[in-house]
Amino acid sequence: MSAEYLITGLPRMRSAWLSQVLTTDSLPCIHARKDIPIPLPVSYGLSDPTDVCINPEAALFEFAGKPVVVVLRNPVEAFESSKRRFKDAVTPASWDFMVNNLSIFTQKRGKHKTLYVNYEDLNKPDTVQALALHVGVLTRISSILRLQMLNIQQNDKCLPYINFL
Repeated sequence: MSAEYLITGLPRMRSAWLSQVLTTDSLPCIHARKDIPIPLPVSYGLSDPTDVCINPEAALFEFAGKPVVVVLRNPVEAFESSKRRFKDAVTPASWDFMVNNLSIFTQKRGKHKTLYVNYEDLNKPDTVQALALHVGVLTRISSILRLQMLNIQQNDKCLPYINFL
């Protein structure tokens, strides 16, 4: 079984944070394909740049007709962040390979069921709300208050509550 939706972009695009924000009781959002539990959940979302950055053709096939969110981050900033986190595991050649594959994916995917979000805009509650609506998790949340009361944090700063009204 494949995921119901995909959140992707270059590594270091806040995919772990997004997986926590988008997880609901009935539809978990898995941060990385390697973290998918066995047995597989009946339904799940995937917030992972790896699929697209390693094998864009397979990702295009798997997520054809499904909602996709592409988080756009400056490649130089993402590279520097990855170098700080993963040290020598990230080389300029491996980075160029991932950037090229993301470009292949976005060019072939186009705009069909695809939401493109700027990395910097993830700090805005309206952006997170639009993202949740796009992948369909907002309709699965039993109470709007559950999402409004989430303690969404990045860099030790609490973001304002998401306003759905």
